[in-house]
Amino acid sequence: MTVLTPDYGGQRYELTKDDNFRVKYLTPIAKFGLAAVLPQFLFKLRGFDVIHLHYAFIGSEFFIWLFKIFNPRVKLFVQYHNDLIGEGWRGKIFSWHNRLMMPLILGSADRVLALSKGHLRNSKLGPLWQEGKIKTEIFANGVDLKIFYPQNVDEGLKAELGIEADESVITFVGGMDEAHYFKGVNYLIQAFARLSYQNCKLLLIGQGCLVEKYRQLARELKVDDRVIFVKAGHESLAKFLNLSDVLVLPSFETESFGMVLIEAMACARPVIASRLPGVDEVFTDRQEGYYFEPKNVEDLKEKLMLIIRDKSLSQQMGYNGLTLVQQKYDWNKIVDELERIYQNV
Repeated sequence: MTVLTPDYGGQRYELTKDDNFRVKYLTPIAKFGLAAVLPQFLFKLRGFDVIHLHYAFIGSEFFIWLFKIFNPRVKLFVQYHNDLIGEGWRGKIFSWHNRLMMPLILGSADRVLALSKGHLRNSKLGPLWQEGKIKTEIFANGVDLKIFYPQNVDEGLKAELGIEADESVITFVGGMDEAHYFKGVNYLIQAFARLSYQNCKLLLIGQGCLVEKYRQLARELKVDDRVIFVKAGHESLAKFLNLSDVLVLPSFETESFGMVLIEAMACARPVIASRLPGVDEVFTDRQEGYYFEPKNVEDLKEKLMLIIRDKSLSQQMGYNGLTLVQQKYDWNKIVDELERIYQNV
């Protein structure tokens, strides 16, 4: 297996030596943000029997579509992660892409993999699916249980973050840039500021140009001394999740699944998430955590209070989440399912 990915000029992942797996970094002829123009796909894809494209991949999907047109025997699987939406000029580019490029690449795919039934029906995939223009399979995300698992709280890390031993920790993980404006961090900060229980900290893990905006909101709400902003690589994320009492996904649109939900549950932590199509299929309300209505600050506050004030409930939900992940989202089981899909096409 070979992974082809743009070279953005940053740090590259170091992989263990494996003759059956390798990563090739391709230099874009142009890029903007994560969008990368890679005409090299027209010849780099030669010799493969299966292409698995993670959508959206703006700037390069055209070349993959063109390759498929001239090589129809090569099987193309497109894993649809989320709708492309945006504001201002970004929104105009996305709108053009959704109208012109999206039907081409998805229509040429041997299978389009949707993360859930709800996301398939309610995303921009819905019309194409209902009109019979695409062939679909439901294929959920998975989590590596060798990386994400229950661990003892790293007291040194907790002290480094300025969190007292008896303080509860509410955690968010996600992008805080314009491309991820929909993550709802502002609603989480507002809900946190309304908590009557104040022996807790809000841990916001991520980075981006909106961080200063969120810092300013925390100052305005007079909780800036209890809101912690931190950057963390994927390799250290499990340590942060294991010192958390609850993980919150407060997105208000376009979220399709919420990988961080199953990563937190794998660490035996309860979760709270917006009730969005697709996300609302990841876990069961009141079993592994709670759902709340998107943008409803008061509802989110009440769900936070239920978990951080009841340690017994929190532990039971965490155990339920771990059991769910082991049964449904274990990466080994997900790989077996993907191989089944490949073989049946």
